[in-house]
Amino acid sequence: MDNFTANVDLDELKIRASYGQLGDDNIGIGPFDYLSGYRYGAYTVIVDGDNIQGSSNTGQPIDNLSWYVATIADVGLDFSFGSGRITGAVDYFHRKRTGLKGVRNDIFLPLELGYGLTDENLNTDSNSGAEIAVNWNGKAGDLVFRIGANAS
Repeated sequence: MDNFTANVDLDELKIRASYGQLGDDNIGIGPFDYLSGYRYGAYTVIVDGDNIQGSSNTGQPIDNLSWYVATIADVGLDFSFGSGRITGAVDYFHRKRTGLKGVRNDIFLPLELGYGLTDENLNTDSNSGAEIAVNWNGKAGDLVFRIGANAS
């Protein structure tokens, strides 16, 4: 029986990795939403032919909402073999966000109150994915070219 051997001349192999956390306060609350108060001139009613400006409650102050945190990790591998004729990269990433805003659904307020519960840092989500790219580098006379494909 014949033995089959394959030799791969690995020119380059590089492992990359990154990890980080960041916060974001772009969660859709106004600069004074932590204060209670009234909105004057919120509506107009006509009583006996006179326009009367009404006011409305601004609702429950938002004092229990803060930044959400995103944790991001990425691992990659760059490679080259065959005297640089075949090159490529493989990547995997994962992002998890915690503390996204949401409203509790286990507490009920009476409609007569005029407003509902405020947002809190209750929700999470995550995204992950992978990508692979492979290139073949060639030369025909003075023409240098690269043919590649990638998938994610």
